[in-house]
Amino acid sequence: MLGSGTTLLSHLCIRDGMLARVATKNKVKGISQKARMKIDKKILTATGVIDLGRATIAPPKRFSYQELVTAINSFADNRRLSQGGSRQVYKATLNDIAGHVVAMKRIFGKSQQSEKIFINKVNIISQFIHRNLVKFIGWCQQKKKKKKNELLLVYEYMMNDSLDTHLFGQGKSLSWELRYKITPGLASAIHYLHEDTERCVLHRDIKSVNVLLDTDFSTKLGDFGVAKLMNYNLRTALVKYLRLLSSEICG
Repeated sequence: MLGSGTTLLSHLCIRDGMLARVATKNKVKGISQKARMKIDKKILTATGVIDLGRATIAPPKRFSYQELVTAINSFADNRRLSQGGSRQVYKATLNDIAGHVVAMKRIFGKSQQSEKIFINKVNIISQFIHRNLVKFIGWCQQKKKKKKNELLLVYEYMMNDSLDTHLFGQGKSLSWELRYKITPGLASAIHYLHEDTERCVLHRDIKSVNVLLDTDFSTKLGDFGVAKLMNYNLRTALVKYLRLLSSEICG
């Protein structure tokens, strides 16, 4: 039995999903998403400045490709933490005064969709800082002729991996004390994204693999690849979600 912490995680995922459906049904008037992505791409590539609507701030550092290759010892296998079909995650050491240890996500993006997801991540996570969000440190976009473009994202390194490794892995299971510590941290992150930012942020991919844990098992929500920004006045439209409606309403 995974316990009440996992049950609350499920409810939080459903709530975020319901808001995402509202956002899909209520499109913001004005500039189209496609046009916005093109503008964002030009902003990131040309000036390194992110437009927040009302204000403009300097984003996390834009690293050179060689700087990051050196940090992970030319993508050495012993630095690789995980990998999927189009991405790899490495443990890296930055060549700065403190020698910071970071996690680096390497995305192979030849398709336009991969580039859009990358740009979306950079634009959204650069705007927000919270104790329960994984800190975004920087990024790099390396274009290669006749090869897949390499897109690199640099985050703070999470010592205790992701929640799914503790729930479904073969290691020691989480104590109830730690479960009770993890759950409020995730709730805090979602509350911040939904209520305390200039524009509401829908994560849309809340699951245990994206809930990361630092040295003392504090919760950090990560991976904003499919996240969506929306205006607060669009969150209140009623959307029927059959699995959550009572039987008398469903008929």
